[in-house]
Amino acid sequence: MPRQVSQVFVEQLGDWGVRQVFGVVGETILGLLSAIRSQERVRFVAMQTEQAAAFAASAYGKLTGRLAACIATGGPGTTGLMTGVYDAHSDRVPMLAITGQVRRAWQHEEAWQEIDDHALFETASVYNTATETPAQVPLLLAGALQAALSQRDVAHLSVPMDIQTMEADVEPIRPQGHLNWSLAVASDEAVRQAARLLHGASRPLILAGAGARGAQELLLHVARRLQAPLLTTCRSKGLVAASEPLSMGTPGRSGTPLADSLLREADTILVVGCSLSQRTTGDWQLIRPQQQMVQIDIDPGRIGRIFPVEVGLWGDAGPTLRKLLSSLPEGAVHTAWGDLEGRRRDLREQVNRKAMPQSRPIKPQFVVRTLQQALPAEAVIALDAGNHAFFMCQQYEPKGEQFVMSYHLGSTGFGLPAAIASALAFPERPAVAVVGDGSLATTVGELVTAVAQALPITVVCFNNARLGMMDSEQERLNMAPFFTELPPTNWGRVAEACGAHGLRVEDPSGLAEALQQALTARRPAVVDVAIDPLERESTALEPAPAMARV
Repeated sequence: MPRQVSQVFVEQLGDWGVRQVFGVVGETILGLLSAIRSQERVRFVAMQTEQAAAFAASAYGKLTGRLAACIATGGPGTTGLMTGVYDAHSDRVPMLAITGQVRRAWQHEEAWQEIDDHALFETASVYNTATETPAQVPLLLAGALQAALSQRDVAHLSVPMDIQTMEADVEPIRPQGHLNWSLAVASDEAVRQAARLLHGASRPLILAGAGARGAQELLLHVARRLQAPLLTTCRSKGLVAASEPLSMGTPGRSGTPLADSLLREADTILVVGCSLSQRTTGDWQLIRPQQQMVQIDIDPGRIGRIFPVEVGLWGDAGPTLRKLLSSLPEGAVHTAWGDLEGRRRDLREQVNRKAMPQSRPIKPQFVVRTLQQALPAEAVIALDAGNHAFFMCQQYEPKGEQFVMSYHLGSTGFGLPAAIASALAFPERPAVAVVGDGSLATTVGELVTAVAQALPITVVCFNNARLGMMDSEQERLNMAPFFTELPPTNWGRVAEACGAHGLRVEDPSGLAEALQQALTARRPAVVDVAIDPLERESTALEPAPAMARV
């Protein structure tokens, strides 16, 4: 029996390892969705908005390194994808964006919901094309899949609705022969030069980003060999457990004064899989001209892009770190760092001033500490954008939890779709979205998705009835807060109305129990925590005033 183009398309997605397609049903993708419905390898995850679908696909790629796809109908469906598409593009995530298009005979005639989707994707993708004949579909799809995986970026393919249901006179293109690259490793001479520089340093330091994920053990071996403090970006938080003596936290806008000081004091910095973004480097002020830098990155275009390097090591983090470790001399190393543990102990005491007391209103620092105690090391924490993310990045001490966020784009609405993606990617691991009340309001409809998919995700909402991040920005600019207040909302009740388990916490003594209930509910749950609206970035580590004890 002849097959339709859509059936060939979906079979090829499955052959190349795509298991989840996030999207919203629409007229110009009905052929493709019908083909997905008639097989079992590729799953369609029906989201409530296209933006959330693209966020979920982006998060899936960030968490797994594997390819996920999002799909949208033409016109408003396609435009709805774009925030999530830019998130994946900004954070260099492999993602396939599939869009429908009006029939070819109707194009360029101002047909209903017709837009120039090629122009829309041009600045946010590394592959961007449309199929014009049935015979082109497998070849163009293979090109899109190969580009997304090899360049770790967005690939876009537009398929007119009439092509989707035509008879296929071609077979799927299999991945064999198209994904045969090996891991890149820096050259021997460059590695030897880097080893000499690092071993001779007085104050060596390592700054690891998301590109170091998967190479944690090698990273620790190098740090111990050099006796170098190890910093991670907010995006790569959890890469190294806080119990590791050399783990010194996160620098930059969401970091700690200790990590900032260490980054400034270092004379030689080993940068591993890190873009040295504005937020990580404190508006590019934490790196000094006289510091020597060794940078490892899989993308040569990132090496020395912002800060000059002494040695650039073009290669994958794992094999390059392994080669670097073998080039470093063994034996005792003496650095000028002094009492690192004492400095870390002083920071912890500073954090504890507000993280320990059970005061009312509840301090966000206390919520972070309680969440830290409640979550196991295998948890996945999806952070939305907002002040809650600042407190989590600065003060959460990871045991091995994996963090995922909209990092470079910093978009609100990412957390809940990302937790959905995590629950699908790792059903055996707790998936927790940490959000603010402002960010939850932008994607609260995805609670319906979590209920429909029976996903046991936990949403922890830092509810201060305001846009706290904007309060902090306005304060930084010496402005009185404006347009940041939000109507008080009980998100626990909203969750119940959506069919999820909902809890509201106003007394700090009940927070631990509420979190435990949510984590063991075996269905979507929201813990809405009423936090102190006066706590923000500038007050995070201030001495605690006299507070009423509960």
